[in-house]
Amino acid sequence: MWRERGDWLYQCSDLQLFNKEADHIDASTSSHEVFLEFTDLGGTIDDVEALLKRHEDFENTLTAQDERLKVFSEMADKLIAAEHYDSKAIDDRRKQVLARRQAVKESANKRRVALLASHSFQEFCANSDDLRVWLADKLRTAADESYRDLSNLERKLQKHEAFERELRSNERQLRNVNKVIYKSVAVWAASSEARSPIFEISISVVALQTSTWLIPYNAQSKPL
Repeated sequence: MWRERGDWLYQCSDLQLFNKEADHIDASTSSHEVFLEFTDLGGTIDDVEALLKRHEDFENTLTAQDERLKVFSEMADKLIAAEHYDSKAIDDRRKQVLARRQAVKESANKRRVALLASHSFQEFCANSDDLRVWLADKLRTAADESYRDLSNLERKLQKHEAFERELRSNERQLRNVNKVIYKSVAVWAASSEARSPIFEISISVVALQTSTWLIPYNAQSKPL
């Protein structure tokens, strides 16, 4: 009887230690959840880079705690293997603690992706003024119908060939612009401040590409 009582007391002590560790980990997880409630993605490149540095430190903290969670899980395994009287509750608590921490890691990963997209968007905006001026100038050139006047034909042909060469030389840049737009718009779709430059430039890019594709067709199909 004394042996059984001693065994029961040891199991109670083990359970208290296990629950105490679970409480410590849950308290840490709660603070991480609060950190991830901060949804600001920055309004400038400097803002976003500061947020990325802060988030990197946060993820490093999560990684540093992985060993503690591993030891905690192993503690549960040992108690269950020793046929602890509350094995089911131990396993349930272990699963709850680990699942909550996994959810934090997934949320952290999503925020990192959002911050990287925000960084791309801010870089895009920093260069958008020059890009918009260039696009507006090229659209005016693409829409110019003075080519129908056959006077100075050789000069106009040279000008048009130079225009096409410039577009071809900037083809990669235009493709990169589209990539940034597609990456950023999902994150910034709810922001009217972000939609304006993104969609304005996106429409200009499409219009420019469409106009240059249609120039040969228009030249042949419309009467001079």
